[in-house]
Amino acid sequence: MKYLLKKEFIKEADTSKSTLYKFYKKYPNLMDETKLVRNRRLIPTAHMKYFSTEAMLEDSIRKEEKIEELKSFLDHIRNCEPDDFRLSLWRADWDIFGTISYKYELSRSHCERKLRELFRHLEHHFLHKTNLRMFFNTEQYELRGGHHNHFIMHCSNPAILKDVKESIKQFFSYDRVDLQPYDKYRPATFYICKDGLNDEDWDDLEF
Repeated sequence: MKYLLKKEFIKEADTSKSTLYKFYKKYPNLMDETKLVRNRRLIPTAHMKYFSTEAMLEDSIRKEEKIEELKSFLDHIRNCEPDDFRLSLWRADWDIFGTISYKYELSRSHCERKLRELFRHLEHHFLHKTNLRMFFNTEQYELRGGHHNHFIMHCSNPAILKDVKESIKQFFSYDRVDLQPYDKYRPATFYICKDGLNDEDWDDLEF
């Protein structure tokens, strides 16, 4: 969680000291999220949204979207067979949810090969430092030619997870790489499999 000094927060939030005081008096649970360091009050930047109607609206929309995702996720679970592969993926431990958007328009088979090459690259560098497991799928863009990849990854050694992420970014240095912490409360495994698992454009790899 990021923090600002009270004076900086008041300026960024375009509010006043008295408004801030009244707010935390009314919501003591949020006051507990602030910090007092060397007699200086630090306020979470996440509290900025409470002083902006637009930010509050955006936060409400995000929460509604997450609720819809969870509803869809529960529907998937309800309709799954007990041995459904997607359920097995969901039950496993994962640390990263990643998307690789390529600079050039690559074929489905080319994208599939790129992910296998990535895994061999990681195996070469981290084989004796951790165990890695990766599941990936290849999808076609809706609004442009070519394909992209989604993947989830588990690293058994949290101490080198940062190094693994950096290695992935370096491997795809010419492409757009989006790496997010895996959220088990969002149906990432079902999202990746939404178009089904066809031919050899997906795989479940580990070492």
